[in-house]
Amino acid sequence: IVFFFFFPGTWRSCPGLACTTSATWRGRPRRFALPLMVTIGNFAAKLCVCQAVRVGRGRGSGRGKQSGRGHKGQHARNTVALGFTGGQTPIFQTTPKHGFKNPNRLEYVPINLEKISAWVETGRLDKAKVIDIKALWDSKAVTGNARNGVKLLGVGAESFKIPINIEVTRASQSAIQAVEAAGGSVSVVWRNSLALRAHLKPHKFEVIPKTAAPPPRLAPYYEKFATRNHH
Repeated sequence: IVFFFFFPGTWRSCPGLACTTSATWRGRPRRFALPLMVTIGNFAAKLCVCQAVRVGRGRGSGRGKQSGRGHKGQHARNTVALGFTGGQTPIFQTTPKHGFKNPNRLEYVPINLEKISAWVETGRLDKAKVIDIKALWDSKAVTGNARNGVKLLGVGAESFKIPINIEVTRASQSAIQAVEAAGGSVSVVWRNSLALRAHLKPHKFEVIPKTAAPPPRLAPYYEKFATRNHH
């Protein structure tokens, strides 16, 4: 594989490459680097690095006095604000906005009863044991970023007939009714990100951390779920 690169230089010489004089600039020779053939063998070789133009070093350099910026003004002082469009109404003010992104929203990894039924029938999940998040994770029933937990959904609830005991972070009402109608049970357990990581990958922890209490905005859900069978 062969690549061709062209590295233009200033009137100063470019070390490491053969240069040739092709023009003059203010009475001094301007030099250009010849095309460099780059192969796999010399791709990591030191390439020509041309020197930056020094400004403010006298009128003879062509970039002295005002350093090429001219007299005063916005462009001379480099004070153009981000998004400034010359005084007209900025686009972020003329464009309508719809909705918002809730910074406190928790994204759960969904798992449907239809998939759990298929995993149990194929032997990937053992219905004789409690199916918790780690069992779902190890069997690849849930994938992706599960830092907030797993939510049980009711897709396939009409044909779900397997009695299982499942433990998830949250569960929909239709999924709970389908599991209990089949003779199983659903329990929800809150785990923060650290406790959930220790639950999924205990081999990475010397001491398993304790599970933190749910935050105040989520506590009513777990308290209500814990006492719903005692009424």
